[in-house]
Amino acid sequence: MSKYQISFDHRREAQERLEQAGGWIDYKKGQPVFNFPNAAAKQKYIQLGQAAYRQKVGM
Repeated sequence: MSKYQISFDHRREAQERLEQAGGWIDYKKGQPVFNFPNAAAKQKYIQLGQAAYRQKVGM
């Protein structure tokens, strides 16, 4: 897996965050993966996920 890829997440919220971060869905060996153009976009996706989790649990 490339350093700008992470495992695919089937959840709609995760795919919306992927789009917000500038990433896209690609396929590697027939399996979907989340792809990012650079490290900053991958980090933005992670931060958006963390913020969504904090909001969900009321932190």
